[in-house]
Amino acid sequence: MLESAGIKRGRSNASVFYRESDGTRIVVHGDDFLVLSDSQGLQEVDDLLRSDYELKRLGTLGFEEGDDREIHFLNRLIRVGKHNGRQAVFLEPDRKHLDLLIRELGLDTAKGVDTPDVKKSVDQQMLESKSPILGKDLAKTYRSCVMRAAYLSQDRPDISHTVKDLARGMINPTEAKWSDLKRLGRFLKKYPGFTQIFAEQRMPNSIRVQVDSGHAGCAVTRRSTTGMMALFEHASNVQSTISLSTGESEYYALVKGGSIYGVGPSIIAAGSRNRFASSGRIRLQFGKRSREPDRIRKSEAHTNQIPMAARKSSHEPPEGVTCTRQKQSGRRTDQKRARGADA
Repeated sequence: MLESAGIKRGRSNASVFYRESDGTRIVVHGDDFLVLSDSQGLQEVDDLLRSDYELKRLGTLGFEEGDDREIHFLNRLIRVGKHNGRQAVFLEPDRKHLDLLIRELGLDTAKGVDTPDVKKSVDQQMLESKSPILGKDLAKTYRSCVMRAAYLSQDRPDISHTVKDLARGMINPTEAKWSDLKRLGRFLKKYPGFTQIFAEQRMPNSIRVQVDSGHAGCAVTRRSTTGMMALFEHASNVQSTISLSTGESEYYALVKGGSIYGVGPSIIAAGSRNRFASSGRIRLQFGKRSREPDRIRKSEAHTNQIPMAARKSSHEPPEGVTCTRQKQSGRRTDQKRARGADA
């Protein structure tokens, strides 16, 4: 129906629509519609939808006289106001899910903590991997609470990493995971409020995607984690491939960040803060573990096919970096020559 009225569907997201003539934008989620336009555009979309559907207009958010200053959409509170002298939009998650989570965990009278989780040592992670599995009823409560926290994490970047780790234990939740979940509940109890502020600003000329990786953060599986922040989006994901070096995990994080907005590796590699990740030859020279010769040759042939702007044209290591294997090989050759001279 929207497309028949000259409103085009988005390419990267089929739930987003755009009309070029007046800049009208529409987000569709099931039977919920969020429309961004001027007064005339809003009325035209309203008439279009009412021609085929019965609908209830929940409000008109805006800064003009007669506009609503806050509305609820998809269990989120969206309001407008001033921030540092500029017009701004404030986005807050629904407190209902937070209160239910604390109640289900039995933390109504518990004390809060300052962080949603703590960094654990390798020994502690290995020990917790053998923790007893929860009973049927408690496991059901665990899964319910984790999914409620996952819904909250869409609007709370501060708990995104913690929820990701908790979700990895959904199949067979353990007592250790249950303790981690209760810590998250105590953090939310101390810091229940979280507001994202989008102040008025000029249209940017470029999209900045900030990424980072935690190499081999999971001691059990040796998998790394990618963290990302970009515009209105944030994410914390476990990398599907086991990285053999810090540089390799950083490179995977770059590719993940670039793929969100269709950016190729030739652009994103130059923005890496890790010199190994931006060299384009992570597996060939800079891994912390040793490589077999045939594997090195395959890796070199593969990486040289990537049209990467920051890739070195020669096969020598970047300036200031020395290949440890080459130094050891040269030292052994010198030792053999010295023994031959003594003989």
